Amino acid sequence: GEKINAVEDEAVSTVEDDIMAESSIKNEGTTTGEDTSETQTLNPEFNFARLTEFSMDDAEAARNILNTFADETRKNINKLEDAISRKNTSEMCAIGHKMLPTFIMIEARDAIPSLQWLDEHKGKDTDYDTAESHTRTVIRIADEAIHQIKAKLKEK
Repeated sequence: GEKINAVEDEAVSTVEDDIMAESSIKNEGTTTGEDTSETQTLNPEFNFARLTEFSMDDAEAARNILNTFADETRKNINKLEDAISRKNTSEMCAIGHKMLPTFIMIEARDAIPSLQWLDEHKGKDTDYDTAESHTRTVIRIADEAIHQIKAKLKEK
């Protein structure tokens, strides 16, 4: 996980700028000819290139980075599900805070608003229903990201 952590800080601000620019373009209705309304929710696209760009075209290193990301994400999903079962909103927020940088990096647009909400409410008294709703969104999209990584790794 150390490689990923070192990469996070550098990439987060530029990725946030990219996402903001892209979302404002999309909102103006100038899409690139693809229908994002249906496909966005059913099959969110992720950009894993930023996670692996520091592997310097080393396929094995790239695989290891993706596997590490998938493993860490799976652990976080399990922790989030556990936090829901215990109605522990502060834990949900802490895990969301931890996940936010890498999910910004992979451009997980559908998860980012929920992760940001959880991050902003870290250490505060938060409404359980709202926190649970955001947490379930994060779990769903994180699960999808893992599925896409596993499919990507099988291709090679």
